[in-house]
Amino acid sequence: KRSVVFEDGRHLEQELTIRAYSLHELGKILHHAGFRVLEVSGHLAHRTRFFGNASRSLVLLAEKKTTP
Repeated sequence: KRSVVFEDGRHLEQELTIRAYSLHELGKILHHAGFRVLEVSGHLAHRTRFFGNASRSLVLLAEKKTTP
């Protein structure tokens, strides 16, 4: 849960859930949705460089497959 208190005294509570996906899981999800992965990187500034668990982020570039 996350609680936010605004300067005017209003309160806002939100319940958040986070799901972490592995590269393999994301690849399967995208493939199932009709996409193909073109590039994988660990940061927007370092295209095509992915160092597995050492990368803080996972950035995928994918395109929708076209049917002939």
